[in-house]
Amino acid sequence: ANKTQVFGEYSNSPRTIESSSISERPYKARWYRRASSKHDPWISMEDYSYSASHGGIMYGGNAFGRAHAADILPVHNGANVWVKLSEEGKRAQRKCEEMRSGKDGWVWVRH
Repeated sequence: ANKTQVFGEYSNSPRTIESSSISERPYKARWYRRASSKHDPWISMEDYSYSASHGGIMYGGNAFGRAHAADILPVHNGANVWVKLSEEGKRAQRKCEEMRSGKDGWVWVRH
C-alpha cells in the first residue's frame, strides 16, 4: 500500500493495496487507524473483520501480536515485505539482514 493509504486516521475504511499474495492488481481492504486506539493501525490483506479470524493481519500497532500475528506467519510461511526507500531509508539499508532490489525502486526487506 502507498503510505497515503496507511497514514491518517480512519475506522473500517477501504484502503488501496497495490498488490499482495492475493492479487497482483490493486484492490481495497478495510483497515483501522484510530488515534484513540494504541493497537492501531491494523493492516491486513483483506478486510480486518475477516482477516482477524483467518490469518490475514499483516501488522498491528504498538507491537500488538497475540493470535493475529501468530496466525498469519505459519499460514503463509513467513512474510515478505517490499518497500520504496526514501534517501534516508537507502542510508539505513545496511541495517537489514537481507535486501533485494525489485523493479521500479521496490526493495524486498527481511530483518
